[in-house]
Amino acid sequence: MKKIKYILISIIFISILSGCNKKENKELDVSGIKNLFEIATISATYHNTAETTKEGSLLQKERVLWIEYDAIAKIGIDMSKGDIEKVGNEIVIKIPPAELLDKTIIDLKKDNYLYSKDGLIFKNEITPKDESEAIALAQEEMVKQVNNNKEVLKDAQTRAKAFIEKFIAKFGDSTNQKYNIKWIEL
Repeated sequence: MKKIKYILISIIFISILSGCNKKENKELDVSGIKNLFEIATISATYHNTAETTKEGSLLQKERVLWIEYDAIAKIGIDMSKGDIEKVGNEIVIKIPPAELLDKTIIDLKKDNYLYSKDGLIFKNEITPKDESEAIALAQEEMVKQVNNNKEVLKDAQTRAKAFIEKFIAKFGDSTNQKYNIKWIEL
């Protein structure tokens, strides 16, 4: 009985190992490649500051608010603006320029809010709306800085291209096919 078990296990093991070298004829899914662009991004943590000045009046003191916070910027390719076509073994990728895809504030604590002193009698309160507007303006400025930083945007595009090329090459190796990639920058 033990011999039969060992023989059966050996046969299963050998059949599994012999199948490891077979290369299947799978088709490359271009819609899957489009989804890979979501992975091929650059995420950068940045430290930002927001400030606002609330004008005083004859009886109110001018107030200044300074907020420090950390956020993450995700830079990459939005392939909803591009296209991928496969004709035989040629893959044509129409790639849009890299851009800021997302920004997320990750560390915004009241401890990081600095206020100038208020008047003793006539208060010039800094409201939550003032705080939100200051942060929104700082975020808008950050978006402009990222979108004007050609070096970072080019690096994100180069990284995405390299990632996709590597994926296609590995897929081709696994299926015994050679793919030619043609990039068209939009």
